[in-house]
Amino acid sequence: MAQVLTRSNQSEPDQFSTPDFGSNEAFLAGVPVITSNIGGMAELVEDGVNGLHFQMGNAADLTRQLQRIIDDPPLIAQLKNNIPHVTPIESHALKIETIYRGLLPQAPRPRALVSQK
Repeated sequence: MAQVLTRSNQSEPDQFSTPDFGSNEAFLAGVPVITSNIGGMAELVEDGVNGLHFQMGNAADLTRQLQRIIDDPPLIAQLKNNIPHVTPIESHALKIETIYRGLLPQAPRPRALVSQK
């Protein structure tokens, strides 16, 4: 199993509205994430707490963070201990579906089922 997941998003900063399922799945598996310092992934991953950040587009900075992991093996265990609770995608989808269903108008009852007095 992977000891750490490295994620990079090369999109423009205003295109970060999609959820990052890769980092969520890594956290569910107990794997810390190394991610760029911009966007949704950087919001989920706390630098030095449950993963590491590198400057987006800076290969030398990514190399530096990877070298930290190599040079300091206990760092992985420290990051793993701080991984937050993550809701599995299935549970998240069910919550979203429940919200949407609650927003739908109630369909009128068919006339045949309406009681007549």
